[in-house]
Amino acid sequence: MKETRKRQRVFGVAGCVALLAVLILQLVGCSLFPEGGAAAPPPLAREEIALVQKMGGEVLPDGNIRIGLATIDRSRMEISFPAEVNLSTGDLEVLICIPGGRAHESLLITDLDPFHLQLALILLGAENGARLPGGRMPQGSLLAIDLRPEGGERHPVEKWLRDKKTGGERKSREWVFVGSNFAHDGTCLAKEEGNIANVWSFGNTIIDNPSGDGDGDDALDIFGERTPRAGAKVMVFVRPLRD
Repeated sequence: MKETRKRQRVFGVAGCVALLAVLILQLVGCSLFPEGGAAAPPPLAREEIALVQKMGGEVLPDGNIRIGLATIDRSRMEISFPAEVNLSTGDLEVLICIPGGRAHESLLITDLDPFHLQLALILLGAENGARLPGGRMPQGSLLAIDLRPEGGERHPVEKWLRDKKTGGERKSREWVFVGSNFAHDGTCLAKEEGNIANVWSFGNTIIDNPSGDGDGDDALDIFGERTPRAGAKVMVFVRPLRD
C-alpha cells in the first residue's frame, strides 16, 4: 500500500480548501507570523481574517488561529491540540490516532480532524512530501512533537517511546509531514483510515516516521513506567524544525 500511494498537497473538493491555505501564505504570509519571535503576533487584516474563516478557521482574541481543535500559535510557530493517553503499555504502530483508527496499537487518541492538522501545518509554512529524502518528490518538512500531560511539564514525545533493541528512550526526535491523499469525492484518506501520526510507516497519515524504526511494526513500545494511565489528558505540540 505504501509503495503505491502518491503524496499530493491537494485533490478534489477538499483540495480547494487547502489551496486557500497556500493562497494565504502567498498573499499575507508576512503578517500571519511575527518576525524575530515577537511576543505578540501582529493583528490580521480584514481580508486575512476572511480567508481564515473560508477555511473553517477563526482568529482568537489573542491573535492566534484555530481550525477545529488545532490552535496555531503565531508567535511560537507551533500547533497544539488536545489528546489523551490511549495505551500505557504495549507495542506501537501508531503514535496518534482518532476514534475508529488503530486504537489497539496507538499511544494517543484525539478527536482532532486530520485534515485540520494538514491545513494548520500548511499555514505554518510546512511542506508535505515524501517520507524519505532522495526520491522524485522532496522529503516533507521535518517536525518535532512535544507532549504536556495535565498537571505536568512539557517534554518530547520520545520520552514515552522505548527502543526495543536498546531498551532506552528513542533517540531520533524527527517526524515528517507527508500529508494525506484525498479521494475523488474529497474524502481525506487519513481521516478515513484514522491516522494522525504513524510510528510504522503504513497507510495514509498526516505525520509519518522518517527514521529506520518506521520500516517495521516491531521497533518501539511504550515506556510504561514513564507514561500516565490510559485516559490521562495530554496537550500535543507540533512544530516545524528549522535549519
